[in-house]
Amino acid sequence: DQLAQIVISQKYGGDSGTDNAFFHGGGKRILKAIFECCIKLLKDRPDLATMHTAYELLSLLMYKRVETAGYILAHVSERTAVEFKGAIGGNPKGVNDKISTAQEAMEFFSNPVVAQLTCRNDISFEEMREQRVFLCFQIKEGKQLERYAPLLNIFYSFLFNSVLSLPEKEAAKKL
Repeated sequence: DQLAQIVISQKYGGDSGTDNAFFHGGGKRILKAIFECCIKLLKDRPDLATMHTAYELLSLLMYKRVETAGYILAHVSERTAVEFKGAIGGNPKGVNDKISTAQEAMEFFSNPVVAQLTCRNDISFEEMREQRVFLCFQIKEGKQLERYAPLLNIFYSFLFNSVLSLPEKEAAKKL
């Protein structure tokens, strides 16, 4: 849910009060289901659990809606399935617009360089809470910084949320 919100907000900003909020919300629900589906793939097919795969699933959803939706629904929780069905149900033009909204937000991940950067999970945010970590990113100013800003935004959002939130065992002790 958090990743879907970041990806949509990054592309369209926090303009929930605009006329396009309906499509942004639908795009977010579609992305949430696709991301959850990709996460479930981690166990069996870690090579497919990538942002590029999520982008490809979106493309398939536009052109092979029934088959792709069935696949996604088989790999998500019941709650996410209900939200996803709501996003892809109804007027075909409206559904296409929601899928297009999600595709535009994910277009960044269709870049082969970005796909390569996001194809592995080498960093454990949970371990960062327990071990000292030194991270160094080398990105040149200008176009490179602009190009990778969305990826850095996602990384830092997850980093700060993970580091600043209590682990489940500590949260349970506080209750």
